[in-house]
Amino acid sequence: SSHFWSFRVEYLNGRVTSLQRFRGQSTFYDHSPITEGHTQFGQLLGSPLLERTGGLEFSADRWNADGRTGFVLIQRSMPASLAEGQTVAAARSQWALEANATRFRSAMDISARAGVVFDLNRTPGNDVTNFYVGFSLRGRR
Repeated sequence: SSHFWSFRVEYLNGRVTSLQRFRGQSTFYDHSPITEGHTQFGQLLGSPLLERTGGLEFSADRWNADGRTGFVLIQRSMPASLAEGQTVAAARSQWALEANATRFRSAMDISARAGVVFDLNRTPGNDVTNFYVGFSLRGRR
Protein backbone atom coordinates (compact mmCIF):
# COMPACT_ATOMS: atom_id res chain seq x y z
CA SER A 1 0.00 0.00 0.00
CA SER A 2 1.18 3.56 -0.60
CA HIS A 3 0.07 4.83 2.82
CA PHE A 4 -0.30 3.75 6.45
CA TRP A 5 -1.89 4.99 9.67
CA SER A 6 -0.32 5.51 13.09
CA PHE A 7 -2.26 5.95 16.34
CA ARG A 8 -1.08 7.06 19.77
CA VAL A 9 -2.93 7.06 23.08
CA GLU A 10 -1.39 8.40 26.28
CA TYR A 11 -3.11 8.51 29.68
CA LEU A 12 -1.33 9.94 32.72
CA ASN A 13 -2.44 10.31 36.31
CA GLY A 14 -0.21 12.44 38.53
CA ARG A 15 -2.80 13.46 41.10
CA VAL A 16 -1.81 14.18 44.66
CA THR A 17 -3.01 11.19 46.68
CA SER A 18 -4.06 10.57 50.27
CA LEU A 19 -0.34 10.15 51.09
CA GLN A 20 -0.40 13.97 51.25
CA ARG A 21 -1.68 13.55 54.83
CA PHE A 22 1.52 11.77 55.92
CA ARG A 23 4.24 13.11 53.62
CA GLY A 24 4.14 16.32 51.64
CA GLN A 25 3.57 15.91 47.91
CA SER A 26 3.70 18.24 44.95
CA THR A 27 2.46 17.90 41.43
CA PHE A 28 4.92 17.26 38.62
CA TYR A 29 6.88 20.30 37.42
CA ASP A 30 5.84 22.50 40.38
CA HIS A 31 8.59 24.40 42.17
CA SER A 32 8.77 22.72 45.55
CA PRO A 33 11.17 21.92 48.36
CA ILE A 34 10.59 18.22 47.58
CA THR A 35 13.32 17.40 45.06
CA GLU A 36 13.31 13.62 44.72
CA GLY A 37 11.09 11.48 42.55
CA HIS A 38 10.52 13.37 39.31
CA THR A 39 13.84 12.97 37.48
CA GLN A 40 16.08 10.29 36.04
CA PHE A 41 19.69 11.49 36.42
CA GLY A 42 18.39 15.07 36.50
CA GLN A 43 16.23 14.74 33.37
CA LEU A 44 12.50 15.41 33.82
CA LEU A 45 10.21 12.45 33.41
CA GLY A 46 6.73 12.60 32.01
CA SER A 47 4.74 14.59 29.57
CA PRO A 48 3.05 17.99 29.21
CA LEU A 49 -0.09 16.20 30.39
CA LEU A 50 1.42 16.07 33.89
CA GLU A 51 1.59 19.84 34.30
CA ARG A 52 -0.92 19.62 37.18
CA THR A 53 -2.54 16.20 37.56
CA GLY A 54 -2.73 14.32 34.28
CA GLY A 55 -4.88 13.82 31.25
CA LEU A 56 -5.50 11.98 28.03
CA GLU A 57 -4.04 12.45 24.55
CA PHE A 58 -5.15 10.67 21.39
CA SER A 59 -3.65 11.21 17.95
CA ALA A 60 -4.02 9.67 14.53
CA ASP A 61 -1.80 10.27 11.49
CA ARG A 62 -2.02 9.14 7.88
CA TRP A 63 1.41 8.84 6.25
CA ASN A 64 2.34 8.55 2.58
CA ALA A 65 5.33 9.36 0.38
CA ASP A 66 4.34 13.06 0.25
CA GLY A 67 4.00 13.57 4.02
CA ARG A 68 1.67 13.22 6.95
CA THR A 69 -1.81 14.48 7.88
CA GLY A 70 -3.31 14.03 11.31
CA PHE A 71 -5.14 15.28 14.35
CA VAL A 72 -4.65 15.36 18.12
CA LEU A 73 -7.27 15.43 20.89
CA ILE A 74 -6.05 16.38 24.38
CA GLN A 75 -7.80 16.61 27.75
CA ARG A 76 -5.92 17.91 30.82
CA SER A 77 -7.13 18.29 34.41
CA MET A 78 -5.72 21.04 36.61
CA PRO A 79 -7.23 21.33 40.12
CA ALA A 80 -7.05 24.66 41.89
CA SER A 81 -4.99 23.33 44.81
CA LEU A 82 -3.08 20.30 46.07
CA ALA A 83 -5.89 19.26 48.41
CA GLU A 84 -7.14 15.75 47.75
CA GLY A 85 -10.75 15.21 46.72
CA GLN A 86 -11.23 18.31 44.59
CA THR A 87 -14.80 18.63 43.37
CA VAL A 88 -15.42 18.66 39.64
CA ALA A 89 -16.94 22.14 39.93
CA ALA A 90 -13.67 23.49 41.40
CA ALA A 91 -11.40 21.79 38.86
CA ARG A 92 -9.94 23.45 35.79
CA SER A 93 -10.00 21.35 32.63
CA GLN A 94 -8.60 21.94 29.15
CA TRP A 95 -9.77 20.29 25.95
CA ALA A 96 -7.79 20.84 22.76
CA LEU A 97 -8.34 19.67 19.20
CA GLU A 98 -5.64 20.17 16.56
CA ALA A 99 -5.35 19.33 12.87
CA ASN A 100 -1.83 19.20 11.45
CA ALA A 101 0.05 18.26 8.31
CA THR A 102 3.60 18.00 7.00
CA ARG A 103 4.58 17.82 3.33
CA PHE A 104 7.96 16.48 2.28
CA ARG A 105 9.65 18.42 -0.51
CA SER A 106 13.09 17.90 -2.00
CA ALA A 107 14.88 20.55 0.07
CA MET A 108 12.51 21.07 3.00
CA ASP A 109 9.56 19.90 5.06
CA ILE A 110 6.57 22.25 5.20
CA SER A 111 4.34 21.93 8.27
CA ALA A 112 1.10 23.58 9.33
CA ARG A 113 -1.16 23.21 12.33
CA ALA A 114 -4.40 24.78 13.55
CA GLY A 115 -6.42 24.15 16.64
CA VAL A 116 -8.77 25.25 19.36
CA VAL A 117 -8.38 25.02 23.15
CA PHE A 118 -11.37 25.14 25.49
CA ASP A 119 -10.15 26.14 28.97
CA LEU A 120 -13.07 25.25 31.23
CA ASN A 121 -13.29 26.90 34.64
CA ARG A 122 -10.03 28.79 34.07
CA THR A 123 -11.07 30.97 36.95
CA PRO A 124 -14.10 29.91 39.00
CA GLY A 125 -17.12 30.19 36.71
CA ASN A 126 -15.21 31.57 33.69
CA ASP A 127 -14.40 29.58 30.55
CA VAL A 128 -11.95 30.73 27.88
CA THR A 129 -11.53 29.60 24.26
CA ASN A 130 -8.32 30.08 22.29
CA PHE A 131 -7.55 29.45 18.62
CA TYR A 132 -4.09 29.03 17.15
CA VAL A 133 -2.36 28.56 13.79
CA GLY A 134 1.26 27.68 13.16
CA PHE A 135 3.53 27.18 10.16
CA SER A 136 7.10 25.93 9.96
CA LEU A 137 9.77 25.14 7.40
CA ARG A 138 12.63 22.74 8.04
CA GLY A 139 15.51 22.44 5.62
CA ARG A 140 17.08 19.11 4.73
CA ARG A 141 20.44 18.19 3.24
